[in-house]
Amino acid sequence: MIRPREHFPDTLYSPWCRAWIRVVGSHGQRLANWLDGNPQSTVAAAIRVDWDTLVSTLPRLVVDLEAGAAEDLSLVRTYGCLLELEARHRGESRRWFAPPPEIEAAGRRYALVPPTRKTARPPDAPATTFKLSSQVGIAGAHGLEYCWVPLEDDDILDWHREAALDAVLANPRLRLGLAPCATHEQMTWHLDDQAPRGRDGRMPLRCGGAKDAATLWPVIESLLTAAYREEVQVLLLPELILDEAMLAQCRDWLERQNLPSPRLRLIVAGTRHCGEGNDFANRCTVLDQGGALLWEQDKRSPFVIDDRGALARLSPGCRAQAAFEPTILGRQLAVRESAAGRLLTPICLDFIEGALWSELGADIFLVPAMSPGLERFRDRARDMGTRHGAASFVCNAQCAGQERERYVAYLPIRRSLPPTALPGHELFILDVQLYV
Repeated sequence: MIRPREHFPDTLYSPWCRAWIRVVGSHGQRLANWLDGNPQSTVAAAIRVDWDTLVSTLPRLVVDLEAGAAEDLSLVRTYGCLLELEARHRGESRRWFAPPPEIEAAGRRYALVPPTRKTARPPDAPATTFKLSSQVGIAGAHGLEYCWVPLEDDDILDWHREAALDAVLANPRLRLGLAPCATHEQMTWHLDDQAPRGRDGRMPLRCGGAKDAATLWPVIESLLTAAYREEVQVLLLPELILDEAMLAQCRDWLERQNLPSPRLRLIVAGTRHCGEGNDFANRCTVLDQGGALLWEQDKRSPFVIDDRGALARLSPGCRAQAAFEPTILGRQLAVRESAAGRLLTPICLDFIEGALWSELGADIFLVPAMSPGLERFRDRARDMGTRHGAASFVCNAQCAGQERERYVAYLPIRRSLPPTALPGHELFILDVQLYV
């Protein structure tokens, strides 16, 4: 439920952001040195601030910082204000959910991003087994959890509370299924040599769905049935293996087979090229237990192929030297807060290249992909684990028979456990403990 914040004045967001930019960005090392170089009693006295004093003095402290006239004591007092703002805002957030605010500061737009809850771990593992990047070095010395993330002019944060996973609270062991059930070789690819060319003469490339939908659908249906039988709660499909008709079949199956006695709670139904002519998007669709639409995410990163051999394999007889995916890049980024923590569903390269995805962070990343290799995804998963305590799951439409290139299942511990392959099915299952 979204309710107005009754106790946190909107007028404080601007000075909070401006103070955070200066304290963390401009004077982070100076502050860390002061905190490290003074007795704990001195630090505690200097950063102590009551709410009435904060409301009246923070704007003046920010002006001093921005003017470059702040002494160490003023910097430390401002830091104390940041700590108090975090504590007050955290208390408000526990009572109800509201989308984080956005403000203009220093000529840019910023969004206030609360910390992730670091909920997903292996069963019976401790909540953490290594220190996150926010707990070491300068960031560790500051101990701040909230951050102000800069947004580009066309970025739209679609931030909502998602109740679809709340049912897992009754049993905090979440079972995920990764279903790399098709490859790029099973899809049709259209190279339009009549359409306007992209940069460097690249030819537009579009996925037309399965070459043989009558053969692929029974495979997907068997996966849905197996996932239901194995009590999978979250199912992830790869990039670009469904078209509109097959997505409709998935939704119908969920309504008929799953809704009467729900086990599947969240289905990331891969992606598809949807739209007409050159105005189309690479879109990820997320469904609930009955096949209803929860949210959609359009790919935000451009994709090109400069390998003539790869193009020839996609489209036999093709003479193109290079191609690109001429999709309309998504401006909106769907952020979902849930009982399982923060969920993000970046598509393939978005997970690797999208700076905003990295800045926002998540408790759980669910990534549909179609990539010839997954080493970059493993590197990014480790980075997000170290930075945000995130668990990352990638389901890849590629390399049938090569298990390592079909999925990434990363949990932020020193030694992750591999998923269990379900015999007779293209389904890999992993149990995750939620510390909620």
